[in-house]
Amino acid sequence: MKEFLKKSWFVVLVGAILLGVAGYMTFDLISQQLPSKKVDGKDVVFSYNGVDYTTDDLYDDLYASYSFETILTYIELQVYRNAFEPDADLLSEAKIYTNNTIQNLKYQYGEDYKEILSNDLKKLGYSGDDKSLTEYYITYLMQQEVQKRFISENIDTYFPKYALARKPRMISHILIAVADPENPSEEELAKLDEVKALLAESDADFAAIAMQYSDDTGSGANGGSLGVVDTTTIGNFVENFKNSIYTVGVGEMTEWFQTEYGYHIILVTSESPEDFVETDNFASLILSYYPTLVRAITWSEIERQGLELSGDEALIEKVEKYYKVEIDTSIPESAQ
Repeated sequence: MKEFLKKSWFVVLVGAILLGVAGYMTFDLISQQLPSKKVDGKDVVFSYNGVDYTTDDLYDDLYASYSFETILTYIELQVYRNAFEPDADLLSEAKIYTNNTIQNLKYQYGEDYKEILSNDLKKLGYSGDDKSLTEYYITYLMQQEVQKRFISENIDTYFPKYALARKPRMISHILIAVADPENPSEEELAKLDEVKALLAESDADFAAIAMQYSDDTGSGANGGSLGVVDTTTIGNFVENFKNSIYTVGVGEMTEWFQTEYGYHIILVTSESPEDFVETDNFASLILSYYPTLVRAITWSEIERQGLELSGDEALIEKVEKYYKVEIDTSIPESAQ
């Protein structure tokens, strides 16, 4: 098994926190120049003023100086960086996140954004430049993908108790916007009647109609889909919308109802976990119900990659205790 040595993830930690951007680059270079140098059988990863520092030396300084939470941050950074090879779509999405973040920071802080961004990235184990922001988002998206895959592969274990408690369902909707809800125009009412007639046809395609007619352009572009909702997330909707979600069964449409935005109709498309796992937001719903599951997923990924913790035994024990959590997925007998 590949050793999860301190020389791999503490290189990042020391470079980012202790040495700063320039030091990070120097440290990274030195650590690759001295791969075979050893002191008392331990790898030397840094030399300064003629003194050789081993992975254990770095550990002693860092663990004494920084919190346990900081150590966990860099463990996870290393684990998810190496989870898989990111594809072109993920890399493109990371770049979009990067550009959006920079634009938002520039809007808020002007050119001072560079220092703010650099400081935040260093705290997370990165060198602090725009390129490392993209690396951060790549790792973030890779972590999300690992979580999504884990939940998909273990859906039979984690879904039943969650579903009983939070009643998830996948929904789509169509909105016909009305400028003045108390006085809809003839044009608005004509559009509403046209959509009603189309939905009443025997071969009606809700998704196609939503794409063409819905004034909720965000969901309309996805065939009206709002993904998976549950009893904890429906609070994000306005009152009449929230109250309509559980009034019909799977494959059924609600009656048209009105809100301050106009006229709505909801289609319940699924209550099947096999459909849920394909959506973008389902993993976050499961993780919100099982808060410590994120730790168990990280430990599963450590084992999958064949990584081993080495170094201080007390720290290893503490790390393992943190990640190797028991998740209660049992359903109470009263609910069965």
